[in-house]
Amino acid sequence: MVSQVTNKQSNKLDKLKKIQLSMIKWLEGKGIDKLQKGDSTWQERFSYILKCEKKDLDTDDIKMLNNIWNHYR
Repeated sequence: MVSQVTNKQSNKLDKLKKIQLSMIKWLEGKGIDKLQKGDSTWQERFSYILKCEKKDLDTDDIKMLNNIWNHYR
């Protein structure tokens, strides 16, 4: 049971990291510096993904993460 929970947590973190990397590549492709405040929507979404690392995901979180993934990949 413990290994199953650990695997679930590991899979969740792996998927969140893929979304984060995809968002960073998208941002760099647009020629926007990550330190600028030019795209507040991007920053809000990225912050949301970071918060998801520390909580249990419900269906709304999963839908939102899927939408973010589809937008930035």
